[in-house]
Amino acid sequence: WELTSQAAQEASWLEQVEEMMCYFEERTPESRVERRDRTIRWSYESAANGPLGAQHASNLVESLEKTLSNAPVEVLWDAAAVEVRPHGSSSGLGLMHQLTSEEALTGVSPEEAEGEGAAGAGGEEEETPLFDFVLCVGNFSSRDEDIFAKLHQSERSEAEEV
Repeated sequence: WELTSQAAQEASWLEQVEEMMCYFEERTPESRVERRDRTIRWSYESAANGPLGAQHASNLVESLEKTLSNAPVEVLWDAAAVEVRPHGSSSGLGLMHQLTSEEALTGVSPEEAEGEGAAGAGGEEEETPLFDFVLCVGNFSSRDEDIFAKLHQSERSEAEEV
């Protein structure tokens, strides 16, 4: 994946968010903080059955929104977790980037295209897309919603072009 947003390139906000999430992790039994390269998530799924997990999640989101109001990040909250990630970085956008790349549309990688151009290939062969269809399956409804929405949007756009 390429770093495409300011928040993804500059991750100083991660330390502050991790500190806040660890505070709630210590006070919420069976919760945990998961830090990835450019995202951080506080999962309270096991604690969500009781009111404590939901109350702490609400408090955490309120604190994050105040603290990060000027940061280029987004706070996502569902029934089992609170996640902070760079604004505009999602599975859906990543997939759309891959699906609309030159290689995906033509079946020819940029390196191959350069090689053919440099070799002076005389006859133009018809380019074939790398795929005929896209199958998308998810198991985290709130986290996967974005990817399904982007695919649906793409499908509607293609139908309108025809």
